[in-house]
Amino acid sequence: MAVLIPRTSEEFKYKTNVDHSNRLLWWATDRCASRYTHSVLHKAGAIFAYNDSVGQFNHGYSCEDDCEEYTIVCQTRHPAARLLSHYYLAIFDREDHKNFSWGKRNFVEWEEFFYNALKEDLRDEDVGYELLTPVNEFYRECKDRCSWWREPDLLIRAEYLKEDLRRLADSLPSLNFDLSEVKSYLHTDKQDSGYSSKNMFKKKPIMDYYTPDMLLELYESKVWNDDYILHNWGPTPESKY
Repeated sequence: MAVLIPRTSEEFKYKTNVDHSNRLLWWATDRCASRYTHSVLHKAGAIFAYNDSVGQFNHGYSCEDDCEEYTIVCQTRHPAARLLSHYYLAIFDREDHKNFSWGKRNFVEWEEFFYNALKEDLRDEDVGYELLTPVNEFYRECKDRCSWWREPDLLIRAEYLKEDLRRLADSLPSLNFDLSEVKSYLHTDKQDSGYSSKNMFKKKPIMDYYTPDMLLELYESKVWNDDYILHNWGPTPESKY
């Protein structure tokens, strides 16, 4: 299993995942099947700088110096699906509200979590759990910090994981992909009931959480609308889970 390096760690030089041998920059956006995708990349031969043999990676975005000609790949997922995945993580699995020193100690219902995500200028401390960062904020921060900038050459969408990894395999023949067992979220009609070993619960389909009005609110919100534009998503999720 991959090990995530905290963003504040001093163990790695780069602020994103850099594979010099295959001339690859991988922006492993959180809650976008990045952990699973990393296992596929690792088996294919991707070796990211400053990683150990376990295969560490981080969720940072960066256009690293001297990597201007590298292929940039960005992990992504429909914003509504990504937000719900973060709800599972922060509230059910990690239990931020209980385990963070600034947690509010009360369980956070989905509707409250959703509408907090639409508000501007909220901090984690204000809500008592880690807020999900929109992709457009990662883009802006990367543009401001780096000496050069380029849009990603390829997207790896969780909903189209196998199809997009096949495109990556075609563009980077130096990697040896085995995609026979890879499944795209779009073609998955069920999810494992156990999200973690700590808290077992039954996942429900995305549309059991969202109403059409909620999907439209997320799509039109100032906080999230750029994410839909950047990666060409429509208001309605394209996968069941």
